Amino acid sequence: MLLSPVVQTTAPKNGDMAPDIPYDKLLERSVNFITFTPLANVTGDPAMSIPLGWSPSGLPIGSHFHASLGKEQKLLELALQLEEARPWKDNWPS
Repeated sequence: MLLSPVVQTTAPKNGDMAPDIPYDKLLERSVNFITFTPLANVTGDPAMSIPLGWSPSGLPIGSHFHASLGKEQKLLELALQLEEARPWKDNWPS
């Protein structure tokens, strides 16, 4: 199983990924933002992102887990263990 951040930076500002941004600039911003997660999309492997940390402003900081093909149960078991150890269901941005 691979562990990585979900994204490289905090959430982009409103408008930074707007449809009226020129394609080249939008592509660069997108690639720089979603660096870690596309591998699971390309390979078709199961993956999950869960909020294991919180920014000073209360926003969730995601941890991305990428498993081998057919290992969905392992991901779900891990999610259950992590939720029990560090519950996140009641955390909401302030």
